[in-house]
Amino acid sequence: MRKYSHEVIILYDRNTFARNLKYYMKEAGVNATQLAEHLNMAKSSISGYTNGTRQPDVEKLIAIAKLLGVSVSDLLGEDNKKKKNQPSDLPALVEIPILGTVRAGYNLLADENIIGYSYALKNEVGDGDYFYLLIEGNSMIEAGLTPGTKVLVRKQNFINDGSIAVVLVNGDEATVKRVFYDRDKVILSPENSRMKPTFHDEDEITILGKVVSFTATIE
Repeated sequence: MRKYSHEVIILYDRNTFARNLKYYMKEAGVNATQLAEHLNMAKSSISGYTNGTRQPDVEKLIAIAKLLGVSVSDLLGEDNKKKKNQPSDLPALVEIPILGTVRAGYNLLADENIIGYSYALKNEVGDGDYFYLLIEGNSMIEAGLTPGTKVLVRKQNFINDGSIAVVLVNGDEATVKRVFYDRDKVILSPENSRMKPTFHDEDEITILGKVVSFTATIE
């Protein structure tokens, strides 16, 4: 089985974050219960943040910063009284849409297809359009793509032999498979030893994008 890719991680001092979090919560008049409700988390998790025994991932950091009206740099910085315009050495992030159902003939990035947003490191996302999809089913579990896994996809209409792609078959809903070519046939291969590949004529397949990375959440 292949190794899992990792979610975006920003390394920072937990105690510094805890001190700044308490400071800005007090400044904004936000208590632990309100913050827990905003993040859809247990109040005990917020206690872990404020006492330095637990740290949020990048998406929760951004959500906390927005609620408190500060920047992520303010939350993580050594001195929460530094000037706001001081350059930060934290990595830049880009906001990427999470799509719901994908069908042929639709504008992939239209507002009605977007069910939320996530983030990726700017220096790891090249030119072009990107989107996230949530994996459903077990056809790619041996590649680490278990149900609920969030895959980052670069929108493109071609794919190299052996790459994992988001494809449409006969205009139906999208599926994620490893794609191979055999003369005039396109082979969609699952990463599950209990499942068999399927063979298709080229005109039955529409490539929507290449899977470039994925995130698996481990509780």
